[in-house]
Amino acid sequence: MDTKIVAARKWLEDCLRDHKSCRRNAKQSTIFAIGSMHLVKDIGYDDCMPRRLLSRDSRDYIRLEIFEKTITRTPYLTLIHCWGSHEAFKTTTANLEAHKYRIMLSDLPRTYRDAIEVTYALGYRYLWIDSLCIVQDDEEEWKREATRMGLIYGNAACTIAAMDAEDSESGFLKIGTSEKPSSRMANVLSSRAWVTQERMISPRTLSYTGNTVYWECRECDANQQNPQLDKRLAANRSGVPENPKQIFEFLRDFRFEGMETEDWEETQHEFMDILDGGLSYFSDEEKDKLVPFLKIWWYFLELYTPCKLSHESDKFLAMNGVAAITQRHTRLRNTWGLWGGFLEHELLWHVDPNGPVSKRPERWRAPSWSWASVDNGKVVNDYYKRLPVMPQLMIMPKIEVPFHTSFDQSLPIKAFRPKSYCIKLNGDLRKADLFTKLDNRSKSPIYNIYLDPCGRRSESEKHDFRPDAPLTVGSREVWCFLVLYYEKGSLDPDEHVDIRLVLESIGEEDERIMRRIGYLETRYSEMRDWNDFYEDYWWKHVELR
Repeated sequence: MDTKIVAARKWLEDCLRDHKSCRRNAKQSTIFAIGSMHLVKDIGYDDCMPRRLLSRDSRDYIRLEIFEKTITRTPYLTLIHCWGSHEAFKTTTANLEAHKYRIMLSDLPRTYRDAIEVTYALGYRYLWIDSLCIVQDDEEEWKREATRMGLIYGNAACTIAAMDAEDSESGFLKIGTSEKPSSRMANVLSSRAWVTQERMISPRTLSYTGNTVYWECRECDANQQNPQLDKRLAANRSGVPENPKQIFEFLRDFRFEGMETEDWEETQHEFMDILDGGLSYFSDEEKDKLVPFLKIWWYFLELYTPCKLSHESDKFLAMNGVAAITQRHTRLRNTWGLWGGFLEHELLWHVDPNGPVSKRPERWRAPSWSWASVDNGKVVNDYYKRLPVMPQLMIMPKIEVPFHTSFDQSLPIKAFRPKSYCIKLNGDLRKADLFTKLDNRSKSPIYNIYLDPCGRRSESEKHDFRPDAPLTVGSREVWCFLVLYYEKGSLDPDEHVDIRLVLESIGEEDERIMRRIGYLETRYSEMRDWNDFYEDYWWKHVELR
């Protein structure tokens, strides 16, 4: 027997026997939100199997086997792979009945054949492959099954990851004796958005790269060079779990203290909340209890947002499995990717200037104040990273929020009108000039921003502007909306720090209808006399789209 399979079988057997966290399944729910209504419905115990699985009944062929609702859990494996630019071998309405009868192994692309071989060698009969187990030209079925990805990968015994396979024809069972890891490991699958969720939710992953294999479960790591299952450190020095499976484990297990009982965990539920939005969504005490969750959630977004999507509309769908599990236990409401009740902090995301270059999608997908309105860039939120250092909130303590949304929908949400994605804010709004030029050597954009004199809080301000997406060369008039203020000595021993959103007017009749174009941090050592500054302090209403 192949040495990789021998190692993999032992890892799988040991994990199934000894790892309590890996055996624990997350409670799967569907989330529906519109207006002030928030409906959570648990998926029944009799509905936790994929609708179809590939069954190997012969050395020469497989077939699609249909699974109706049942409380019986049939063990199966799943495959993570890259479709590539070639047309994938897939199930359609035209060949569905034929696939139920027989699919010849010789007709399958190499990656699929390799996955079937590994499944059989590990002692399993059933395998789930997306292109074969979902009818690809049935739009309604695809939408329905896309919302069940958390269930499909979360309940699998193990997930096979073809890390180096650039398409379904590449295969991953390499012939050779070299066991040096492939340098492409982080370039094929790891850059895909759907894979980020699939890797997180799968309790166990067997990753094939180069001529070796890696094991990763919620508790341990191993590979052929170091076959012993080594316990992973729970978190880094900052207290943040770094491994994707550990991040999911935290989000899965987080409980809002006092909300749930042991009985709640073991029974099925369907409940509806009808609450007002805005800053009063939670009490200060309740907000403090949710901070650990929010910090880890934004770390998850740092992993997810730089990843690529074949279809831009899948921005929310590709993370719905993770989001639905966390929403069930926190009862947090989603508003275009931001958590209701924390919008004064959620709005302060920015694109990491040291990460991949971001871009706006070709077609409108989400409001400009949502991180879902940008692609490719690594989105971060420094407010949560800087805790427990607390700033002063500089906006009026009321945010008018649009309708709440769900993660289980393709973007844009067609039924929504402009009023459904506007956020209304009241605060200090200052005019500024923004200049963009290209660096002579790198040809990268350089930004300089100058606040209107009456808008300055100091005569010696240093501005750090971070655009949501690269801006065209030239100058433009912008508006800076002050949200947070860190007093000298809190965040920086020598400087005050202001946090602003940078906005651009888009209203022809009302210039206070704006869109977001970036994030601004301003630092200064001495503040102007407060009495002089207060005279210039303008409270303005802003409508962000």
